[in-house]
Amino acid sequence: MALDMKVIVAIVAVVVVVGGGAAFVLTSNNGNDSGEGDDGKYVNPSKDGYSRLAILGNADMNDVLDSSDVTYLKKVINSEEKANKYCDVNNDGKIDNNDVKALQEVLDGKAKSLGYINVKDEFCTVKVPIKNVAVGFRRTSEMIGFLAGADVIKAMTEGTKAQFAYVGFSEDSKANIINPGQNNDGNVTKESLLAVYKKFQNNGGLTIIGDSNGMFKDMEDCAAGLMDVVRLPCTEGDRITEGMITLAYMLGYNSDNSALVKERLNYWISLNDATDAKIKAAVSKIADADKVPGIIALNNLSTATEGAYKIRGVGLSEYEFTVMCGCNNYANAGYVEGQYANLDNEIILSMQKDGMTTIVVEIQTLFQKIDKAYNSATTDEERAAALHLIEKGAEIAAADDTMKGYTGGFYFVGQETCNGPESIFLKMYLASLFVPELKTVYTLDNINSQFKEYMTMLNPDSILVNADLFYSEE
Repeated sequence: MALDMKVIVAIVAVVVVVGGGAAFVLTSNNGNDSGEGDDGKYVNPSKDGYSRLAILGNADMNDVLDSSDVTYLKKVINSEEKANKYCDVNNDGKIDNNDVKALQEVLDGKAKSLGYINVKDEFCTVKVPIKNVAVGFRRTSEMIGFLAGADVIKAMTEGTKAQFAYVGFSEDSKANIINPGQNNDGNVTKESLLAVYKKFQNNGGLTIIGDSNGMFKDMEDCAAGLMDVVRLPCTEGDRITEGMITLAYMLGYNSDNSALVKERLNYWISLNDATDAKIKAAVSKIADADKVPGIIALNNLSTATEGAYKIRGVGLSEYEFTVMCGCNNYANAGYVEGQYANLDNEIILSMQKDGMTTIVVEIQTLFQKIDKAYNSATTDEERAAALHLIEKGAEIAAADDTMKGYTGGFYFVGQETCNGPESIFLKMYLASLFVPELKTVYTLDNINSQFKEYMTMLNPDSILVNADLFYSEE
């Protein structure tokens, strides 16, 4: 089917020198990204009493733990300030001088554990310092790697080791990562996870870190009370910032890398907050009647023969990013909260009649083909051909039967940009599509330039080849 449209391809394509050879960096979706291993829900925080640093003790909720929190906590005890959930530092259900003492221990670096509020709004604790991590969801590893914590990842419970082939993980570190099981090959059992734990029980223990959607729900049972299970926002849309800040505090507490963790986090926050502010300011100038009618962020498209698309929903990044970028989102068409909705041809055409002009497709399984082709290539020509498989994938997506009769814009995004640290660039990209004022601000050259700076900062020795995050072809 020939469509009169512009195909924009967004892809993380990074070539780095690893162990003396080149490695193509493109994270595939070997694991259970649909959230089917868990209940697929997380808690949307209320505006009141919510902080991006979800560590107990952040009493004044300014994203930093310092002496001002002690002052605030004392005022709460004296009924001079309003209490919030971060004031109960020892999580005993009351706020008193014991919380002041507990907070001071945290500030003095003497705490053996940190209390925090996880992605499901549950009060939890994690033992610190964190020495060894089992990644409960692969995109969490990107966050940990960016926060200078690649060396603490010792195991993974979802995905394959190949998914660590991006900047920040050496061949040696990948070779030493233990994989006791993964969602697509069968969930990790209690026995297999305990076997990993025994390797580290006398050398700092083992902490499992993941999100609410990608980590299966019985992970806590598998941990058997011996391992802390930390569920932070890693793929949960506008809460990714909370995940980054909270995770950084956990990883940096009494760590030899604490200064570098802080430096990396400050860089990320600055870029993320500046992007959010720019989008918010631009969107505020657009009258409701002039806003782009809609965007569908689609998921799990692998071939033209698989039929209906699946749409992302509440709690997953793409949906929230589209709302952030000022779209009148049509995600409610055939959508049930907490699930994925199939979008067939009739729904798409019906939406188009209502004014929707753009579909954004996220393709997943193509990444595996590209990764395999690139890694087996022996010449520059073969490597270039592997990268261009993304264009063939876009053509296949556009030719799907579901797209018949649709004549609007068609945009093709790579999964790597949708969650975790790189989500900043997805926000820029979507804003360039749907916010008129930002079309000339977040150009492809501009976004790609910022992405290269980001990756180079992550590893200054990286050689970026064909590393444009967003690739455009008429």
